Amino acid sequence: MSPRRILYLHSSAGRYGADRQLHLMATGLDPERYVALAVLPDEGPLADDLRAAGIEVLIRPLAVLRRALMRPAGLGQVALAFAADAGGLGRLARAREVALVHTNTSVTLGGAA
Repeated sequence: MSPRRILYLHSSAGRYGADRQLHLMATGLDPERYVALAVLPDEGPLADDLRAAGIEVLIRPLAVLRRALMRPAGLGQVALAFAADAGGLGRLARAREVALVHTNTSVTLGGAA
């Protein structure tokens, strides 16, 4: 049986707490059973670290709930971003035969796709 793909969605590409935990999870998988695919909103140290570990990284806009968007006008932006994000991530997951989607933080909204 071929390895099952896990899609990791994350809201940043830094090297802080949640970023480091994502790196540990993705690199700690049994490669005979699982293969990781990470989607990040931009390039950064996390993307570099994941690629150096042999993990495929895709950079694309993600619907991320930010404090600055928690106002009436911002909520509309979040809703539009979520709609676009959910469709795109759903297509990506189907095309790449993703078995599991892991959203690494609660502010990444597209995992519901």
